Amino acid sequence: MRAPAAPAATAQGDATIDAGERLSRSPTAALLVVGVACGPEGLGLLSPSALLALDPAVPVALAILGVLAGVSLPVLRAATTRVMTAATLEAAVAMACVGGTMVLAWRLDLLPAMGSVAAFCTVCAVAASSSLLLPRADRSSRGALHVVIEAGVLVPIVLGGVALAVFREASAPRAILLMTQAIGAVLLLAVAAWLLVGSATTEVERRLFTIAAVMVVGGAADFLSLSALLGGFIAGAAWHALGGPARDALRADAHYVGQPFLAMVLVLAGANAHLSAEAIALAGLYAFSRAAAKLIGAGLASRVAQNMPAGVGRRLLSPGVFGVAFALNAHRAAGLALALDVVVLGTIVADAVAAIARRKVTGA
Repeated sequence: MRAPAAPAATAQGDATIDAGERLSRSPTAALLVVGVACGPEGLGLLSPSALLALDPAVPVALAILGVLAGVSLPVLRAATTRVMTAATLEAAVAMACVGGTMVLAWRLDLLPAMGSVAAFCTVCAVAASSSLLLPRADRSSRGALHVVIEAGVLVPIVLGGVALAVFREASAPRAILLMTQAIGAVLLLAVAAWLLVGSATTEVERRLFTIAAVMVVGGAADFLSLSALLGGFIAGAAWHALGGPARDALRADAHYVGQPFLAMVLVLAGANAHLSAEAIALAGLYAFSRAAAKLIGAGLASRVAQNMPAGVGRRLLSPGVFGVAFALNAHRAAGLALALDVVVLGTIVADAVAAIARRKVTGA
């Protein structure tokens, strides 16, 4: 989730990140803890029946997140080959390190296995995600860091959406056919929404059209067995490609209504998580192997891109909301409960690690 801009950077060590890239406090862990505390594993304020009643709202919230990623595509389009290579390398290192560590721990009988290939792939894909950051411009060294973060967001959305379709269908051809049909339907809905928003005469009418469009896209994607995150991303990318005043209005409205949906995703993900010894052990391994991978990957990315700000590794430690959103999506789509447990608990730990790193840099 986007946090308020931090104060100007000091001259200490690698605290030379400019004001737009300062290590900021993330509300992700706090909202996840609230969800766990309010859920069936905590105080029970959100009972299983209440979570079931709220379930239809989840695809809409996930679609909003996908839209926010889709309308920020200009950052990737403006990136150089070096920066894109660096971003891809950083995401690959994160996934490989987390996956390799989990396999090694399982082979050495230190920790239990994830239970299924789908759950294992979900956790590995989520590891690539970093703090939610939706840049407004691609400026000098800040642009390179933005691209690395955006690429990490795309991994769980795009690759994860495809993987979910494959896991849910008996064969790859059927999964491809299903995805093609669902993507076609989402594109038609996106074009219709773009036309409606473009014809709106007042700001209130325009925002109503935007909210209705996201609700329809999220609901349709979920009904057609397409990842709601991926459906929202496709709609956002289509709106960006169509251009015009309607695109700018849809982008502004998506940001305007996005914060409550981001909070809802995190709280519901926390409420749906289960606290078990197995999940806690795997979450700890996930969090610390991911932190090591992010620092290593950031170092390699800085060598490739050559224009990264100092301390970029610490900036990538906070997982953000997209990984949690995809884990919640995977749980709804394929019943991957353990993957959601590991990601939720691991994200809380990872955010705590990021906070410690932030204090070391800022002296807070």
